[in-house]
Amino acid sequence: MKSLKAIAAVTMFAAAGLSHAAFSKTYNVGVAPIAAADTFTVAGPSTLTFELLPANLTGSLANLFAVSYQLAPVGQLVGLQSLVFNQGTRSFSGSFNLPAAGTYTSFFAVTKDANWVGKLNLNVVPVPEPETYALMGAGLLGVLLSRRRKQRTAIAA
Repeated sequence: MKSLKAIAAVTMFAAAGLSHAAFSKTYNVGVAPIAAADTFTVAGPSTLTFELLPANLTGSLANLFAVSYQLAPVGQLVGLQSLVFNQGTRSFSGSFNLPAAGTYTSFFAVTKDANWVGKLNLNVVPVPEPETYALMGAGLLGVLLSRRRKQRTAIAA
């Protein structure tokens, strides 16, 4: 019975720590400028992260235009980035906060010199809710109490 409680506590703790991406995509960027648009749905508040990573040792980024817009349930602009990079900038990363559940669209346009080739990675992950932290804390507390009880039983014997 005690081992069953410990297994249940460990399972709760592990489940609370799991986080799966709601959306993930990689674009290979060749010699031409890139324009990429995607639409995806999230179940709650999330973060869209993006990064431009070079695949070689030459070239630099020129500028980036990125925008995220919530299509449903309410149409609204949730983020805009327009950057001109300094000469020699090789990589860049940024993020957009997606404030609520819904359907979003994001658009990225990147210009660069012809020598820069690499990848544009997009990744959307849910923001942990307070309930997630509570579940993780309950699992950790269960593991600690189970271990303490087991140590007391071993000392008494």
